Amino acid sequence: ATGFSSGSVIAEDLREPAFMQDLRAVNLSVIPFKFTNPTKKALVEKLIVAIEQHLITFPEIDELIEELESFTYETTEFGNIRYTAPEGMHDDCVMSLGLAVWGLGSYIYAPLRRPELRRSKTNNRIDNI
Repeated sequence: ATGFSSGSVIAEDLREPAFMQDLRAVNLSVIPFKFTNPTKKALVEKLIVAIEQHLITFPEIDELIEELESFTYETTEFGNIRYTAPEGMHDDCVMSLGLAVWGLGSYIYAPLRRPELRRSKTNNRIDNI
């Protein structure tokens, strides 16, 4: 959802990209995420918690691992935290993983439920529900 300034001709074109119609046509839902410093901070901090608490796993993709290892933060002159990639590096993989975690909502914190076991009435074996 992050785009150009309002009133821009390009911003008007990006308000509803053509691919959105294609996604709707196949019954997919897309929730826009606007990158601002506060939303990026919330996204990154949720990702940090998810990784630290082993709530997620992710593939060992070299670019992703490199970005995660080098990802950093800086404190602004007003004392705010700003998450960023080091100069000359990218954070696309980190942000993609962050968006995936963000999309999980509160489900990421739900405990895994084991299937309940029940005894079969016809014979004394246990069946999974």
